[in-house]
Amino acid sequence: MACGRPGFYLSTAHPAKFGEVISPVTGAKVPLPPRLAELVKRPRVSEPMAVDLGTLEEYVAGV
Repeated sequence: MACGRPGFYLSTAHPAKFGEVISPVTGAKVPLPPRLAELVKRPRVSEPMAVDLGTLEEYVAGV
């Protein structure tokens, strides 16, 4: 992220990302980790693509 080059990032399912589901079940609010709190402030950028492994491989090879 700090290198200034395009890239792609995959996220795991941290409970804080699903607060609207986790909080009612557990009764607790899960705080965002500091790094995730900074990331959610950034604009979201996404590339729609077909649900196809070959399409994903081509996209990743071009990044």
